[in-house]
Amino acid sequence: MDAEDIAILIYGILILSFPVSLFLCILYLAKYDKLKKYQEGKYRWLANLILIGFMIIILFSGLVFFISPSLSASRSKAREVSCRSNLKQISLALEMYSKDYYGFYPPLNGASGLEMLRSGGYLEGTRFYTCPNSERCPAKNGECLTENTVDYVYLAGYSPTDKKRTAIVYDRDKNHKKYGNILYSDGHVAGFRGMNWKDCLINPSALKEQYQYLDVTVAP
Repeated sequence: MDAEDIAILIYGILILSFPVSLFLCILYLAKYDKLKKYQEGKYRWLANLILIGFMIIILFSGLVFFISPSLSASRSKAREVSCRSNLKQISLALEMYSKDYYGFYPPLNGASGLEMLRSGGYLEGTRFYTCPNSERCPAKNGECLTENTVDYVYLAGYSPTDKKRTAIVYDRDKNHKKYGNILYSDGHVAGFRGMNWKDCLINPSALKEQYQYLDVTVAP
């Protein structure tokens, strides 16, 4: 369990404890007269401590509830950047491959083409072939890549010398919500926001004016 899973677990516990704590506080106040003997007796400190504890839980639960949308958005954007970084690593691997194979990228489509990069030693880390925002488990180190362990679509038949800016690797539909990263044949990586981000698979500059809602981010 990593730090993000622990944070999600704590968040869930706080959200679930909010209505329970609120109910118990209301019940405590409603039954205050009957509990007054505890306030006046030796258990006064315990009754006050319980009430303060409930109030603290309610306060923190409410705070987490209101800031959770911004935290979720930040986490989503961080995963988009990490995904874009994966494509940049694939881009570098493709460039090295092309230098060894007469200027061409792997000739097989899909996971088979990406497997040629892994098995050839150009990008052996299997985690680079899965999107950080996906629930898909990456292949174990040394295992062959398959369509079940890859989150990116690879299109064969291109080379770095292609004049057209054509997509060769891009996100699968379910990797992100209304967002996608694209690697072009010239090594350029960009992220696009919007339901129709796939319209930019071919020559995004030509669609720039048509799709103003697209948030274009270029990887260094």
